[in-house]
Amino acid sequence: MDSLRTPSTALEAVELPSARAFLESRGYKFREQWGSYLHRYSRKHGGREENILLPTERDLVDFNRRMLEVIDALSLQLETPPSALLKQIANSGYEVVRIAANPGEQSSTISYDAAIDLLKGGFALIDSSAAVTVADEAVRVVRGRRKDAVRRYLDGVRVGQTEVGSFVLTLLMPLNVEDAFALPEAVADSFGRKVAQRMASALRATEQVIHKENFAIRDMIQQGVTANFSGGIARMIEAVGNVSVGIAAAVDNRKAARYPITRFEKANLGTLRELERRLTPKEEREPVTVVGTVTEFREPRSKSSGSILLSAEVYGQERPIRLQFTREQRAIVLEAIERKSDVFLQVSGDLAPKRGHYHLDEARDFELVRRGPLA
Repeated sequence: MDSLRTPSTALEAVELPSARAFLESRGYKFREQWGSYLHRYSRKHGGREENILLPTERDLVDFNRRMLEVIDALSLQLETPPSALLKQIANSGYEVVRIAANPGEQSSTISYDAAIDLLKGGFALIDSSAAVTVADEAVRVVRGRRKDAVRRYLDGVRVGQTEVGSFVLTLLMPLNVEDAFALPEAVADSFGRKVAQRMASALRATEQVIHKENFAIRDMIQQGVTANFSGGIARMIEAVGNVSVGIAAAVDNRKAARYPITRFEKANLGTLRELERRLTPKEEREPVTVVGTVTEFREPRSKSSGSILLSAEVYGQERPIRLQFTREQRAIVLEAIERKSDVFLQVSGDLAPKRGHYHLDEARDFELVRRGPLA
C-alpha cells in the first residue's frame, strides 16, 4: 500500500487522545513506555504481534514524522487507506451527527445563508440535549446561562468534513467533558454518550409526533424535546427543505446502540412550529404590536417563506426582533424596505425572548405606518 502523501497540517490536526481511543477500538493494547517519548501499543493478528509506536507529546520536534509512521503502519496492518484512517481517528472520541439537506438529491452545495441556518439548527439540538441531560427537573425551554460543565462540553463540539452525495453537515459531539465531577453522578460517566442518547430520544419523539394530530406536551418533555429542539429542526427545514438527522456511534464504543436516522419534511414545518409554541411557557410570550425598521431580509430560494429582523422599541429600548413572513406578506415587507426612509413596518404577534434577542411568533397584521412623530 502506498505511503501516506498528505500535507503536514493533516497530521498536526491529529489529537493524541483520539489516536489512543482509535487504537483501543481496533484491539491494540498499551504495552509499555518505549524510550522517552513513545508508547508501544500492540495487538495479536494472524498469529503474530503487530506494533504501533505512538508519540506521547504533540510538541516533539519530529511529531509529524512519527505520526506519518503511525499512519503508514496502521494502513498496512488494518488494510485501510491513509486518508480514511485520518478521518476515523479524527472521529474517535466523538459521536458523529450527520445532517443531510434534501437527502437523495445529488446537489452537493447549498447557499451560504442556508448553511449557517443548518449549522445553527444542528447546534441547537446539541445545546438543548446537553442542557436537558444535566437538568434537575423537566425542561420545556432552555434559557439563560448554561451550567459550566455544559458550556465546556459545547466548547468541545466540532464541525466535521462534509460528505459526498447530497449536502451532509457533520457535527462531532465529544464523549467526555472536563471536570466531570461537577456533573450529577447519574451523568458524570460518559457524559457525551448520555447527551447523544437524549438527543436520539428527542429526535425519535419529534419524528413520531409530526404524524399525529394530537400529542401530549408532557410526553414530549419526558423524551427530551424542548422548544429550542423543535425550533432547531424547523430552522433547518426552513433553510434547505427536507432534512435527515443521524447519530453514528463513536469509533471507540463498539457496543454503542445504533441510532435510527430520523427524517423531517417541509410539510412538517407547521407541526414543528406549533410544538415549539406549545413548549414555550405562556408567561414568556406576550401579544404585542411593534413598529420599526427592517434591518435584515432573508429569503432562501428553497423556502416558501422568509424572515426579517425588525429594529423596534421593546420595553423602552430599541431591540432587534426576528419574525417570519409568508409569501402573501412578502410584498408589503419589500415595500417597507424600499420606502424605509418614510415608513415603518407595523406587525402584531406573540413576543418571546430567545437567545439574547426577541422573536415575534405568529406574526400577522402587517401594515405600513408613515414616519413622522415616530421618527
